[in-house]
Amino acid sequence: MLVSIVIPCYRQGHFLRTAIDSALAQTYAQVEVVVVNDGSDDDTDAVARSYGSGITYISQQNRGLPLARNAGTEVAKGDYLLFLDADDAIHSQAIEWMTSAIVKPGSSIIVGAYATFVDSPDVLLPCEMPAVQQYQDELVGLIQGNFGPPHCYLVPTALVRSIGGFEKSMPPCADWDCWVRLVVAGGRVTAIPQVTAFYRDVIGSMSKNLDQMLISRSQVLIRLHDSLREKSLLKQYGTILMETESRVIRRYYARGLRHETLQQLKQMTKELSDLGFKPPETAKQRIARVLFGWNSEALLVAWYRLTDRSHFAFLSNGYT
Repeated sequence: MLVSIVIPCYRQGHFLRTAIDSALAQTYAQVEVVVVNDGSDDDTDAVARSYGSGITYISQQNRGLPLARNAGTEVAKGDYLLFLDADDAIHSQAIEWMTSAIVKPGSSIIVGAYATFVDSPDVLLPCEMPAVQQYQDELVGLIQGNFGPPHCYLVPTALVRSIGGFEKSMPPCADWDCWVRLVVAGGRVTAIPQVTAFYRDVIGSMSKNLDQMLISRSQVLIRLHDSLREKSLLKQYGTILMETESRVIRRYYARGLRHETLQQLKQMTKELSDLGFKPPETAKQRIARVLFGWNSEALLVAWYRLTDRSHFAFLSNGYT
C-alpha cells in the first residue's frame, strides 16, 4: 500500500529540508513524497529541486494552503495521504505505525499523537495524545475540537477526493473542516498512542491569530450544521452542537469580535432551541436567558468580565 506525503510550502524554504528529510526517512518502504511550491519567492524551489527524482515536485502560483494541499492530492499516487506542513516533521516510524492500525482500507482514518518543538524536532516539548478514544462517536469529538495538526492524520486518498478536498475559503481551519467532512462521508477514526507528528511552534503562525482562528472555527461549525440538517441528523447531534455553538458565541463576545459568522451561529442555536435543545447552563445563565432571551450571552460575558476574570480569560483566549 502506497502512502503519499504531501508537503505544501510557501516562503518556508528555510524549514523545508527538515520536513522532506523526515518524510524520506520513513521505515515504511512504500512512501511517495510530493512537494508543492505554492508560489514561494524564497529558496523553496532550490531546496526542493536538490532532491531530484527522490520526490515529486510541482510548482504553482500562490493559491493558499488549502489549494496547495489539493494540488498535491491531485497528483498523489498513494492509497493514503498524510499532509505535512513545510515547517513541521514526522517520526521516522510514523507511516509504519499508522498503516499497521488501518482496520478497513478506504474508510479508516488514523490519528497519532504529536509533540511540539521550537528549533529542532530532536528537542521536544510534552506530547499531546489524540482524544478520540473517549468518544463512541468520533464526530462528537471533532465537533468540539480538532484532534491535532494535519500531519497527525493518515487519510484515504479516494475519500478525500470524493469530498472535494480542502475548502479554499477557510484557512486556518481547512484541515479540521476536511476531517469533519470525511467522517460525515463515512470515515472512521482510529487513534494510536505513538507520537507520530512533530509540530513546530512558530511566532506569527496562523494558529496564533485567535480572531481568525475563531472565525474559521465558526465556518467549520456552520458548514457541518448545514450538512447535518441536509442529512436529517440535527436531532442526533443537537446536544453537542448546541453546547459547542453556544460556547463559541461566548468567545466572540469575550473577544469583542463582530463578524457575520456570529449572527449565523446565533441563528443556528435558535434552530436547535426550536428543536428542543438547550445549552448546558448554570442557574445564573438560565435566569439571564429567561429574562433577556438569546441576547443574554453578551450580558453574561460582560458579567464574567466584572466578576469572574479567570472564566472571562478562558473565553477570550480560545477559539474552540
